[in-house]
Amino acid sequence: MMDLIYMGLRSLKRERIRSLLTVIGIVIGVATVFALISISQGTNKFIEEQFSKFGADKIIILPGGTETSLAAALVGKPFTDREVEAIKQIPGVELVTGVGYRSMEVEYKGKRVVMMVTGAPAKNFRRLFEDVQGYELEEGRYIRKNSYEAVVGYLTAHKVFPKKITVGSFIYINGKKFKVVGIMKEVGNRIDDTAIIIPLKAFQELTGEKGKYDMIFAKAASPENVDNIVERIKRKLKALRGSEDFSVLTSKQMLERIMTIMGGISIVLIVIAAVSLIVGAIGVMNTMYMSVTERTREIGILKAVGATKLQILTLFLTEAAALGLIGGVIGIVIGAGVALAAESISHSAGITVFKVYLGPELFLGSLLFSILIGVLAGLLPAKRAADLDPVEALRYE
Repeated sequence: MMDLIYMGLRSLKRERIRSLLTVIGIVIGVATVFALISISQGTNKFIEEQFSKFGADKIIILPGGTETSLAAALVGKPFTDREVEAIKQIPGVELVTGVGYRSMEVEYKGKRVVMMVTGAPAKNFRRLFEDVQGYELEEGRYIRKNSYEAVVGYLTAHKVFPKKITVGSFIYINGKKFKVVGIMKEVGNRIDDTAIIIPLKAFQELTGEKGKYDMIFAKAASPENVDNIVERIKRKLKALRGSEDFSVLTSKQMLERIMTIMGGISIVLIVIAAVSLIVGAIGVMNTMYMSVTERTREIGILKAVGATKLQILTLFLTEAAALGLIGGVIGIVIGAGVALAAESISHSAGITVFKVYLGPELFLGSLLFSILIGVLAGLLPAKRAADLDPVEALRYE
Protein backbone atom coordinates (compact mmCIF):
# COMPACT_ATOMS: atom_id res chain seq x y z
CA MET A 1 0.00 0.00 0.00
CA MET A 2 2.80 2.43 0.87
CA ASP A 3 4.44 1.70 -2.48
CA LEU A 4 1.20 2.48 -4.29
CA ILE A 5 0.79 5.77 -2.39
CA TYR A 6 4.40 6.68 -3.13
CA MET A 7 3.96 5.93 -6.84
CA GLY A 8 0.77 8.00 -7.01
CA LEU A 9 2.33 11.05 -5.33
CA ARG A 10 5.45 10.73 -7.48
CA SER A 11 3.27 10.83 -10.59
CA LEU A 12 1.69 14.10 -9.43
CA LYS A 13 5.12 15.55 -8.73
CA ARG A 14 6.31 14.53 -12.19
CA GLU A 15 3.46 16.43 -13.85
CA ARG A 16 3.69 19.57 -11.69
CA ILE A 17 2.05 22.08 -14.03
CA ARG A 18 -0.89 19.85 -14.89
CA SER A 19 -1.42 18.93 -11.24
CA LEU A 20 -1.26 22.62 -10.23
CA LEU A 21 -3.87 23.64 -12.80
CA THR A 22 -6.12 20.80 -11.65
CA VAL A 23 -5.74 21.80 -8.00
CA ILE A 24 -6.70 25.41 -8.80
CA GLY A 25 -10.17 24.25 -9.85
CA ILE A 26 -10.65 22.44 -6.54
CA VAL A 27 -9.26 25.42 -4.61
CA ILE A 28 -11.74 27.87 -6.16
CA GLY A 29 -14.70 25.59 -5.49
CA VAL A 30 -13.77 24.71 -1.90
CA ALA A 31 -12.86 28.32 -1.02
CA THR A 32 -16.18 29.63 -2.36
CA VAL A 33 -18.29 27.01 -0.59
CA PHE A 34 -16.31 27.34 2.67
CA ALA A 35 -16.64 31.13 2.74
CA LEU A 36 -20.37 31.08 1.99
CA ILE A 37 -21.15 28.38 4.57
CA SER A 38 -18.98 30.15 7.16
CA ILE A 39 -20.77 33.48 6.68
CA SER A 40 -24.20 31.83 6.47
CA GLN A 41 -23.77 29.83 9.69
CA GLY A 42 -22.18 32.75 11.53
CA THR A 43 -24.97 35.13 10.53
CA ASN A 44 -27.68 32.60 11.44
CA LYS A 45 -26.14 32.03 14.88
CA PHE A 46 -25.91 35.79 15.44
CA ILE A 47 -29.58 36.29 14.52
CA GLU A 48 -30.64 33.44 16.82
CA GLU A 49 -28.63 34.96 19.68
CA GLN A 50 -30.25 38.36 19.15
CA PHE A 51 -33.74 36.86 19.21
CA SER A 52 -32.92 34.82 22.32
CA LYS A 53 -32.09 38.14 24.03
CA PHE A 54 -35.39 39.53 22.78
CA GLY A 55 -37.24 36.78 24.66
CA ALA A 56 -40.22 34.55 23.92
CA ASP A 57 -42.72 36.73 25.80
CA LYS A 58 -42.55 39.71 23.43
CA ILE A 59 -45.26 40.62 20.91
CA ILE A 60 -45.01 43.14 18.06
CA ILE A 61 -48.13 44.52 16.35
CA LEU A 62 -47.74 46.14 12.92
CA PRO A 63 -50.21 47.68 10.46
CA GLY A 64 -50.23 46.29 6.95
CA GLY A 65 -51.76 42.81 6.95
CA THR A 66 -49.27 39.96 6.66
CA GLU A 67 -46.31 42.26 6.04
CA THR A 68 -43.62 42.24 8.73
CA SER A 69 -41.39 45.11 7.68
CA LEU A 70 -41.00 48.61 9.04
CA ALA A 71 -42.19 49.88 5.64
CA ALA A 72 -45.58 48.32 6.36
CA ALA A 73 -45.78 50.26 9.62
CA LEU A 74 -45.21 53.51 7.75
CA VAL A 75 -47.82 53.01 5.00
CA GLY A 76 -50.50 51.09 6.90
CA LYS A 77 -53.36 52.57 8.89
CA PRO A 78 -51.85 53.72 12.22
CA PHE A 79 -53.06 52.49 15.60
CA THR A 80 -54.88 54.77 18.04
CA ASP A 81 -55.01 55.31 21.80
CA ARG A 82 -58.28 53.37 21.85
CA GLU A 83 -56.61 50.26 20.40
CA VAL A 84 -53.61 50.52 22.73
CA GLU A 85 -55.94 50.75 25.74
CA ALA A 86 -57.98 47.78 24.49
CA ILE A 87 -54.85 45.59 24.34
CA LYS A 88 -53.93 46.67 27.88
CA GLN A 89 -57.23 45.21 29.11
CA ILE A 90 -56.45 41.72 27.78
CA PRO A 91 -55.63 39.32 30.67
CA GLY A 92 -52.01 38.17 30.69
CA VAL A 93 -50.62 41.30 29.02
CA GLU A 94 -48.01 42.88 31.28
CA LEU A 95 -46.88 45.86 29.20
CA VAL A 96 -48.31 47.67 26.17
CA THR A 97 -46.92 50.78 24.54
CA GLY A 98 -47.39 52.52 21.22
CA VAL A 99 -44.39 53.71 19.20
CA GLY A 100 -44.03 56.11 16.28
CA TYR A 101 -41.56 56.07 13.35
CA ARG A 102 -40.85 58.80 10.83
CA SER A 103 -38.08 59.94 8.52
CA MET A 104 -36.92 63.36 9.68
CA GLU A 105 -34.09 65.78 8.98
CA VAL A 106 -31.44 65.56 11.68
CA GLU A 107 -28.73 68.21 11.96
CA TYR A 108 -25.54 68.09 14.01
CA LYS A 109 -22.57 70.47 13.74
CA GLY A 110 -23.77 71.84 10.40
CA LYS A 111 -24.38 68.48 8.68
CA ARG A 112 -27.94 67.48 7.84
CA VAL A 113 -29.00 63.85 7.33
CA VAL A 114 -32.45 62.35 6.77
CA MET A 115 -32.82 59.60 9.38
CA MET A 116 -35.46 57.41 10.98
CA VAL A 117 -36.64 58.89 14.28
CA THR A 118 -38.52 56.85 16.88
CA GLY A 119 -41.01 58.30 19.34
CA ALA A 120 -41.49 56.28 22.55
CA PRO A 121 -43.34 57.13 25.80
CA ALA A 122 -41.00 58.44 28.49
CA LYS A 123 -42.94 56.57 31.19
CA ASN A 124 -42.05 53.08 29.89
CA PHE A 125 -38.88 54.05 28.06
CA ARG A 126 -36.44 51.92 30.05
CA ARG A 127 -38.67 48.84 30.04
CA LEU A 128 -39.40 49.17 26.33
CA PHE A 129 -35.82 49.41 25.15
CA GLU A 130 -33.94 47.47 27.83
CA ASP A 131 -36.34 44.82 29.12
CA VAL A 132 -38.50 44.33 26.01
CA GLN A 133 -35.96 44.82 23.22
CA GLY A 134 -32.75 43.96 25.06
CA TYR A 135 -30.83 47.18 24.32
CA GLU A 136 -28.09 48.48 26.59
CA LEU A 137 -26.62 51.93 27.14
CA GLU A 138 -22.98 52.62 26.33
CA GLU A 139 -23.12 55.85 28.32
CA GLY A 140 -25.60 58.35 29.71
CA ARG A 141 -29.18 57.55 30.69
CA TYR A 142 -32.60 56.88 29.25
CA ILE A 143 -35.26 59.54 28.71
CA ARG A 144 -36.98 60.37 31.98
CA LYS A 145 -39.59 62.93 31.02
CA ASN A 146 -41.57 64.27 28.09
CA SER A 147 -39.04 66.92 27.16
CA TYR A 148 -36.73 67.55 24.24
CA GLU A 149 -34.27 64.77 25.04
CA ALA A 150 -32.87 62.05 22.78
CA VAL A 151 -31.11 58.69 22.97
CA VAL A 152 -29.07 57.79 19.88
CA GLY A 153 -27.74 54.53 18.45
CA TYR A 154 -24.07 53.56 18.32
CA LEU A 155 -23.54 54.40 14.64
CA THR A 156 -25.50 57.64 14.93
CA ALA A 157 -23.12 58.74 17.67
CA HIS A 158 -19.87 57.49 16.14
CA LYS A 159 -20.19 57.24 12.35
CA VAL A 160 -23.10 59.12 10.78
CA PHE A 161 -21.82 62.65 11.42
CA PRO A 162 -18.27 63.94 10.87
CA LYS A 163 -18.00 64.85 14.56
CA LYS A 164 -18.80 62.35 17.30
CA ILE A 165 -22.01 62.87 19.26
CA THR A 166 -21.48 62.71 23.02
CA VAL A 167 -23.79 62.80 26.00
CA GLY A 168 -24.75 66.44 26.46
CA SER A 169 -24.51 67.28 22.75
CA PHE A 170 -27.42 69.02 21.02
CA ILE A 171 -28.97 67.82 17.76
CA TYR A 172 -31.75 69.40 15.71
CA ILE A 173 -34.66 67.27 14.51
CA ASN A 174 -36.89 69.01 11.97
CA GLY A 175 -35.51 72.27 13.34
CA LYS A 176 -36.23 71.48 17.01
CA LYS A 177 -33.33 71.33 19.48
CA PHE A 178 -32.86 68.04 21.40
CA LYS A 179 -30.29 67.23 24.08
CA VAL A 180 -28.60 63.82 23.76
CA VAL A 181 -28.85 62.13 27.17
CA GLY A 182 -27.80 58.59 26.23
CA ILE A 183 -25.91 56.54 23.65
CA MET A 184 -26.78 52.86 23.09
CA LYS A 185 -24.29 50.04 22.75
CA GLU A 186 -23.78 48.49 19.33
CA VAL A 187 -26.64 46.08 18.55
CA GLY A 188 -25.45 44.54 15.31
CA ASN A 189 -27.86 45.82 12.67
CA ARG A 190 -27.86 49.18 10.95
CA ILE A 191 -31.52 50.00 11.65
CA ASP A 192 -31.09 49.86 15.42
CA ASP A 193 -27.56 51.27 15.47
CA THR A 194 -28.62 54.38 13.50
CA ALA A 195 -31.66 54.98 15.70
CA ILE A 196 -32.65 58.30 17.21
CA ILE A 197 -35.24 57.94 19.95
CA ILE A 198 -37.17 60.86 21.43
CA PRO A 199 -40.15 61.15 23.83
CA LEU A 200 -43.47 60.28 22.18
CA LYS A 201 -44.99 63.65 23.12
CA ALA A 202 -42.19 65.55 21.37
CA PHE A 203 -42.43 63.14 18.42
CA GLN A 204 -46.15 63.79 18.00
CA GLU A 205 -45.53 67.54 18.16
CA LEU A 206 -43.09 67.19 15.26
CA THR A 207 -45.47 65.03 13.19
CA GLY A 208 -48.71 66.74 14.22
CA GLU A 209 -50.36 63.33 14.74
CA LYS A 210 -51.35 63.08 18.37
CA GLY A 211 -52.69 59.75 19.61
CA LYS A 212 -51.48 57.74 16.58
CA TYR A 213 -48.89 54.94 16.57
CA ASP A 214 -47.00 53.11 13.83
CA MET A 215 -46.29 50.05 15.96
CA ILE A 216 -47.34 48.52 19.28
CA PHE A 217 -45.03 46.58 21.57
CA ALA A 218 -46.52 44.20 24.13
CA LYS A 219 -45.04 41.90 26.75
CA ALA A 220 -46.82 38.83 28.07
CA ALA A 221 -46.71 38.06 31.78
CA SER A 222 -45.74 34.47 30.93
CA PRO A 223 -44.11 33.07 27.74
CA GLU A 224 -46.44 30.03 27.92
CA ASN A 225 -49.49 32.23 27.29
CA VAL A 226 -48.09 34.15 24.30
CA ASP A 227 -50.02 32.23 21.61
CA ASN A 228 -53.30 32.62 23.50
CA ILE A 229 -52.68 36.35 23.98
CA VAL A 230 -51.84 36.77 20.29
CA GLU A 231 -55.22 35.29 19.31
CA ARG A 232 -57.02 37.59 21.77
CA ILE A 233 -55.19 40.63 20.40
CA LYS A 234 -56.17 39.68 16.85
CA ARG A 235 -59.85 39.32 17.77
CA LYS A 236 -59.87 42.58 19.72
CA LEU A 237 -58.15 44.64 17.00
CA LYS A 238 -60.23 43.11 14.21
CA ALA A 239 -63.39 44.11 16.05
CA LEU A 240 -62.12 47.68 16.58
CA ARG A 241 -60.64 48.22 13.09
CA GLY A 242 -63.26 46.33 11.09
CA SER A 243 -60.73 44.14 9.27
CA GLU A 244 -57.49 42.29 9.88
CA ASP A 245 -55.28 45.00 8.36
CA PHE A 246 -52.48 44.33 10.84
CA SER A 247 -49.97 41.65 11.87
CA VAL A 248 -49.41 40.28 15.36
CA LEU A 249 -46.01 38.63 15.59
CA THR A 250 -44.09 36.90 18.34
CA SER A 251 -40.29 36.78 18.43
CA LYS A 252 -40.46 33.07 17.54
CA GLN A 253 -42.51 33.79 14.41
CA MET A 254 -40.20 36.60 13.36
CA LEU A 255 -37.16 34.34 13.82
CA GLU A 256 -38.77 31.55 11.79
CA ARG A 257 -39.53 33.93 8.91
CA ILE A 258 -36.06 35.43 8.92
CA MET A 259 -34.39 32.01 9.10
CA THR A 260 -36.54 30.77 6.21
CA ILE A 261 -35.39 33.70 4.08
CA MET A 262 -31.77 33.21 5.16
CA GLY A 263 -32.00 29.49 4.41
CA GLY A 264 -33.28 30.17 0.89
CA ILE A 265 -30.51 32.70 0.23
CA SER A 266 -27.88 30.28 1.56
CA ILE A 267 -29.11 27.45 -0.67
CA VAL A 268 -29.01 29.66 -3.78
CA LEU A 269 -25.48 30.87 -2.98
CA ILE A 270 -24.18 27.36 -2.25
CA VAL A 271 -25.72 26.01 -5.48
CA ILE A 272 -23.92 28.77 -7.39
CA ALA A 273 -20.68 27.94 -5.57
CA ALA A 274 -21.18 24.23 -6.29
CA VAL A 275 -20.84 24.97 -10.00
CA SER A 276 -17.18 25.85 -9.44
CA LEU A 277 -16.73 22.58 -7.54
CA ILE A 278 -18.20 20.66 -10.47
CA VAL A 279 -15.72 22.43 -12.77
CA GLY A 280 -12.93 21.42 -10.39
CA ALA A 281 -14.14 17.81 -10.36
CA ILE A 282 -14.20 17.75 -14.16
CA GLY A 283 -10.61 19.01 -14.11
CA VAL A 284 -9.58 16.14 -11.81
CA MET A 285 -11.35 13.62 -14.06
CA ASN A 286 -9.67 15.02 -17.17
CA THR A 287 -6.23 14.91 -15.51
CA MET A 288 -6.74 11.32 -14.38
CA TYR A 289 -7.87 10.20 -17.85
CA MET A 290 -4.75 11.79 -19.34
CA SER A 291 -2.62 10.10 -16.69
CA VAL A 292 -4.16 6.69 -17.47
CA THR A 293 -3.58 7.17 -21.18
CA GLU A 294 0.04 8.28 -20.74
CA ARG A 295 0.82 5.44 -18.33
CA THR A 296 -0.90 2.61 -20.15
CA ARG A 297 2.39 0.75 -20.66
CA GLU A 298 3.30 1.26 -16.97
CA ILE A 299 -0.06 -0.23 -15.99
CA GLY A 300 0.65 -3.23 -18.23
CA ILE A 301 4.03 -3.81 -16.53
CA LEU A 302 2.43 -3.56 -13.07
CA LYS A 303 -0.18 -6.16 -14.05
CA ALA A 304 2.46 -8.39 -15.61
CA VAL A 305 4.39 -8.56 -12.33
CA GLY A 306 1.24 -9.40 -10.35
CA ALA A 307 -0.60 -6.15 -9.57
CA THR A 308 -4.34 -6.76 -9.00
CA LYS A 309 -7.23 -4.68 -10.24
CA LEU A 310 -7.77 -3.39 -6.70
CA GLN A 311 -4.14 -2.25 -6.45
CA ILE A 312 -4.29 -0.42 -9.80
CA LEU A 313 -7.58 1.16 -8.71
CA THR A 314 -5.98 2.20 -5.41
CA LEU A 315 -2.99 3.72 -7.21
CA PHE A 316 -5.10 6.12 -9.29
CA LEU A 317 -7.62 6.86 -6.56
CA THR A 318 -4.66 7.86 -4.35
CA GLU A 319 -3.62 10.41 -6.96
CA ALA A 320 -7.20 11.77 -7.23
CA ALA A 321 -7.58 11.93 -3.44
CA ALA A 322 -4.22 13.74 -3.15
CA LEU A 323 -5.41 16.35 -5.66
CA GLY A 324 -8.62 16.81 -3.60
CA LEU A 325 -6.65 17.00 -0.33
CA ILE A 326 -4.18 19.62 -1.58
CA GLY A 327 -6.95 21.67 -3.20
CA GLY A 328 -9.06 21.35 -0.06
CA VAL A 329 -6.35 22.56 2.32
CA ILE A 330 -5.50 25.58 0.17
CA GLY A 331 -9.18 26.28 -0.53
CA ILE A 332 -10.07 26.22 3.17
CA VAL A 333 -7.30 28.68 4.00
CA ILE A 334 -8.37 31.04 1.20
CA GLY A 335 -12.07 30.60 2.05
CA ALA A 336 -11.47 31.46 5.71
CA GLY A 337 -9.49 34.54 4.65
CA VAL A 338 -12.25 35.67 2.28
CA ALA A 339 -14.93 35.17 4.96
CA LEU A 340 -12.97 37.15 7.55
CA ALA A 341 -12.28 39.91 5.02
CA ALA A 342 -15.99 40.10 4.13
CA GLU A 343 -16.88 40.34 7.84
CA SER A 344 -14.34 43.10 8.36
CA ILE A 345 -15.55 45.10 5.35
CA SER A 346 -19.22 44.75 6.34
CA HIS A 347 -18.46 45.82 9.92
CA SER A 348 -16.54 48.87 8.72
CA ALA A 349 -19.61 49.76 6.62
CA GLY A 350 -21.80 49.47 9.72
CA ILE A 351 -23.41 46.13 8.78
CA THR A 352 -22.45 44.11 11.83
CA VAL A 353 -25.06 41.40 11.31
CA PHE A 354 -22.58 39.50 9.11
CA LYS A 355 -20.60 37.12 11.27
CA VAL A 356 -18.13 34.35 10.44
CA TYR A 357 -18.30 30.88 11.97
CA LEU A 358 -15.05 28.90 11.91
CA GLY A 359 -15.89 25.79 13.90
CA PRO A 360 -13.73 22.63 13.72
CA GLU A 361 -16.55 20.67 12.08
CA LEU A 362 -16.60 23.16 9.21
CA PHE A 363 -12.86 22.69 8.58
CA LEU A 364 -13.03 18.90 8.86
CA GLY A 365 -16.20 18.63 6.78
CA SER A 366 -14.77 20.82 4.01
CA LEU A 367 -11.53 18.82 3.93
CA LEU A 368 -13.32 15.46 3.75
CA PHE A 369 -15.68 16.83 1.12
CA SER A 370 -12.81 18.01 -1.08
CA ILE A 371 -11.12 14.58 -0.81
CA LEU A 372 -14.44 12.92 -1.66
CA ILE A 373 -14.82 15.16 -4.72
CA GLY A 374 -11.34 14.11 -5.86
CA VAL A 375 -12.02 10.40 -5.32
CA LEU A 376 -15.40 10.48 -7.08
CA ALA A 377 -13.93 12.43 -10.00
CA GLY A 378 -11.08 9.91 -10.30
CA LEU A 379 -13.25 6.81 -9.95
CA LEU A 380 -14.05 6.30 -13.65
CA PRO A 381 -10.48 6.89 -14.88
CA ALA A 382 -9.16 4.58 -12.14
CA LYS A 383 -11.63 1.85 -13.11
CA ARG A 384 -10.59 2.20 -16.72
CA ALA A 385 -6.96 1.72 -15.68
CA ALA A 386 -7.83 -1.31 -13.54
CA ASP A 387 -9.77 -2.92 -16.42
CA LEU A 388 -6.93 -2.60 -18.97
CA ASP A 389 -5.79 -5.88 -20.51
CA PRO A 390 -2.10 -6.35 -19.54
CA VAL A 391 -1.13 -7.73 -22.99
CA GLU A 392 -2.74 -4.82 -24.84
CA ALA A 393 -1.28 -2.36 -22.32
CA LEU A 394 2.27 -3.69 -22.85
CA ARG A 395 1.88 -3.24 -26.63
CA TYR A 396 0.76 0.39 -26.19
CA GLU A 397 3.20 3.01 -27.52
